[in-house]
Amino acid sequence: MAQWLNHNACTLPAHYPFKRIELHDGSSLKLHNKLAAHYPGRFTATHPAAVELHVTMDLLNGHINYLQIAPDKESERLYQPFANELNDTLVLEDAGYFDIHYCHQIAQAGGHHIIRTSNAINPDILDCFDEQGRQVKDLSGKKLTSLKMQKHQIMDLTVAWAKHPGTYRLIAFWDKRKSRLGYMSTNLKRSEFSATQVIELYSLRWQIELLFKEWKSYNHLKTIGTAQPHLIKTLIWASVLCALLKRFVTYSVMGICQVHLSTQKAARSAQDWLPRLLTDIFAGHIVTVEATLADTARYLEKNARRANMKRDKDTPLFKYGCHPAMGF
Repeated sequence: MAQWLNHNACTLPAHYPFKRIELHDGSSLKLHNKLAAHYPGRFTATHPAAVELHVTMDLLNGHINYLQIAPDKESERLYQPFANELNDTLVLEDAGYFDIHYCHQIAQAGGHHIIRTSNAINPDILDCFDEQGRQVKDLSGKKLTSLKMQKHQIMDLTVAWAKHPGTYRLIAFWDKRKSRLGYMSTNLKRSEFSATQVIELYSLRWQIELLFKEWKSYNHLKTIGTAQPHLIKTLIWASVLCALLKRFVTYSVMGICQVHLSTQKAARSAQDWLPRLLTDIFAGHIVTVEATLADTARYLEKNARRANMKRDKDTPLFKYGCHPAMGF
């Protein structure tokens, strides 16, 4: 039984300037239209009632550090991690959370960030380097909007805003999905992490999108049908706790069996193993629970393996040693 509880966060290389990686984002859920007064949505014409789940995820152990349920209309920045709590932490956030004051506060607290920025920013370029680290001198002193790049290029910039103290590192790249330039702000040192590595690290943020997909696809969190306002948070918390239990069991099996599993496959197949496990746990018979846990481990080891581990080992999640299963 103790093996199932021995889930530790994986450890990053000692030379990294951060010890933890936190992902923060939000995901909206549609509600019954009658709840618009209690939970007003952003899109009043199509979804007048909606809530947003504001989540901070610890990438290295797969845990949820923070979850807040709020009306979808409220600003998402109200729920992002406090800068003064991010010491020794790398936080990854999407463009909706970018604020230059927030980035400065994270650095002051001894934390690190990689945050997508709005394309509306236009700081002064102080220095510029290409992917090979060669200085591009003709951009110094110009505005960011003057930057022109080929689709395959990445530019590593030092920029400054007239009304904000200090200088900032900005990575410019071609956003294939939106067919335009994209920017990332970071305070990781250029001497420690290249522009390409910063982009790879930021791609780890996709794990929280997969978490939301898992919750919505396999835990009934795409829409909430009730028109009773007092039931909304209860139903959401029940679904989230069930989802977290599925992940906990999956990570435990990874450690016990030393096998890499897909949390999506495990969640999708939960109807085959979770009801029996919960029934035995609630019955309180230790011998029966241990036998059911062993059966669960064998089932997931056989049916929830990652499809192409050879390919996955080359992804940033494994390349940078960030997969929660690596903590066993």
